[in-house]
Amino acid sequence: MKNKLALNTRSFLKILNEKHLNITSAARDMGIDRSHLLRVLKGKQASGRKFIEGALRICDGYSFDDLFFSAGVVIKIPNNRPAKKEAM
Repeated sequence: MKNKLALNTRSFLKILNEKHLNITSAARDMGIDRSHLLRVLKGKQASGRKFIEGALRICDGYSFDDLFFSAGVVIKIPNNRPAKKEAM
């Protein structure tokens, strides 16, 4: 089990809008690839050290807690569905 740190996407996009930054320029200013930023925004990739540092740099004046939150403990639950019976 592991605590997961997640980007507050709504807050982050609001800040980008206030600073007149689009995704491409935000990624460039953060020092990451545009595709990396998009994957984090879509929840397909976790934000790493470089992403967090870049986000805090371009969102100066905002705190860590404004941008990120703990998504809690991730627990994998096994699938307890009964197996399908084959038709004869």
